[in-house]
Amino acid sequence: MLHYQLEQKSILDRVQNQIEQKFDLLEIIQMTIERVLTILQVDRLVIYQLDVPLNYIDSTVSNVGTVTYEAKSSAKIASILNFKDENCFPKNSKSYIKYRQGFSLVIDDVKTGSNLEPCIKNLMEQMQVKAKLITPINLRDKLWGFLMAHQCLNPRKWNHGETKFLQEIADYLAIAIYQDQSYKLLKQQKNLLEHRVKTQAKQIKDALVAAQIANQSKHEFIDNMSHEFKTPLTSIIGLSGTLIHWTSNNQCLPLEKQQKYLKTIQDSGKQLLKLVNNILEFSEVESGKHLLNITKFRLQDLLENLLPIFNQEAQYKSIDFSVDWEIITPDDYIYADKDRLEEILLNIVGNGIKFTPPEGKVNLKIIKEGNKIIFTIEDTGIGISQQQMPLIFNKFQQLEYSRRRTHGGVGLGLALTKHLVELHGGNIEVESVVGQGSVFTVYLPLNKEKKAEKINQNVASNKSKTIVLITQDEEISTFLCEVLTLAEYQVVWLIDSSISPHQIQLLDPIMIILDRNCPQINIEVITQQIREIELLSKIKIVLLCEQMSNSDWQKFAECGVYDYMLKSMSFTQILNKIYTII
Repeated sequence: MLHYQLEQKSILDRVQNQIEQKFDLLEIIQMTIERVLTILQVDRLVIYQLDVPLNYIDSTVSNVGTVTYEAKSSAKIASILNFKDENCFPKNSKSYIKYRQGFSLVIDDVKTGSNLEPCIKNLMEQMQVKAKLITPINLRDKLWGFLMAHQCLNPRKWNHGETKFLQEIADYLAIAIYQDQSYKLLKQQKNLLEHRVKTQAKQIKDALVAAQIANQSKHEFIDNMSHEFKTPLTSIIGLSGTLIHWTSNNQCLPLEKQQKYLKTIQDSGKQLLKLVNNILEFSEVESGKHLLNITKFRLQDLLENLLPIFNQEAQYKSIDFSVDWEIITPDDYIYADKDRLEEILLNIVGNGIKFTPPEGKVNLKIIKEGNKIIFTIEDTGIGISQQQMPLIFNKFQQLEYSRRRTHGGVGLGLALTKHLVELHGGNIEVESVVGQGSVFTVYLPLNKEKKAEKINQNVASNKSKTIVLITQDEEISTFLCEVLTLAEYQVVWLIDSSISPHQIQLLDPIMIILDRNCPQINIEVITQQIREIELLSKIKIVLLCEQMSNSDWQKFAECGVYDYMLKSMSFTQILNKIYTII
């Protein structure tokens, strides 16, 4: 008897030691049940775990009980590892409540156990059990599973000491299991925290890089602007001062010099005016104050206006300029904004001539391919490096540093060109090799009359259709009202978010734009109210926000929000988003 007690104490001490040293849970449990099996001299000792998750076993049931650990006295004893049961331990049963309270179940003989529930009795027969001792494993008042001792060959009379010993083992295993779960949870939280720290660190790093780039761009823009303005201003101030000096001293400056000085002053003034107009024009186009004026015209007429300008510039720099006309007939018409298309070609061909050294070549090729007209401008100029390629369509971007560059401009030409091409529904591409030249390709849709009318009216089918805007932000609402009104939408701007769904039904909008940052707007409530009215089910609900994370968007999408727009979006981006949604 003393030896038996020492053996029990030895196994309990060993389990405690392994728990303190944070051994692997599988190792602790397997060692424990094998030692307990020997001490108790039972045929089989198993751990039956409740609510095993799906990924633990191959089952179509979400939560099942299964045997997850097993020790056997010999190979003659049948294995029940991974044996599962779905019905014998309902959480509202009397036996489940007793197990939760720490009671053990002692069965000396399954056949004579008259008080056994039919489900348990059937389960014992399936497991080939003659006698059984069941002790619950409770984790913080939650029944996790059972430690079961089985006699498979013969019945057995269990004594109080064996029951108490098994209860003590179950308590120690509960500590080990809880410790393992806590460690895994802590590790998961640690990994999540590390991921968040890395994500935030990357965001901070990206923000710093963006700030540095913005700061550098600001300085380069100031340098470019000062360089572009200083040169003509110096000529105007210097030459006008010379003229004033000669006339104030009643001295006669030769007429030829006077005309030359006045011509230089005039040219410098025109240069300054052109710079200012470029900046103002880009600002107006980007903000959406000007839409396209789509008309029908001949490409022949377009080239007749532009070719003399290109030829003159090319001859001045001794550049070979040529045009390949591959349109089927000279009388082919195009539907576009003629002035804006001229501006697109002036910018790209002008750049080709400007950045091509003397004796070089610039070629303009125009072809029709399917429903597109393609303008290809190829030059043998200085070229663009791969590092600079992503920057060429940025506003105020000059690829030469202002203090070393030899070509003028404030860096708006290509940025404006890209905006105008995209307003036409087209796109622009560029290929370039440093020292060999560049190829700019503009693709414009060769719109039929109905399609052109659609562009000109910003989707004419949207006339008399209403968009409800709910926000207290006066600045963004004014901008959106201007943009949407220009696009032929009827905009109803509501400051008060308490409007009822029935009032919205009377307005019959195709879209409702909600300001996420408005404190009085409960987006979930509004979307729910709108979804409850069948007639409003086709209304697109769009969020207006400063920024949107993936997790936030998932939450809003589940509420019924269709899409979102950022307040920083440009005129073109807003219209494209509206057209896509509708």
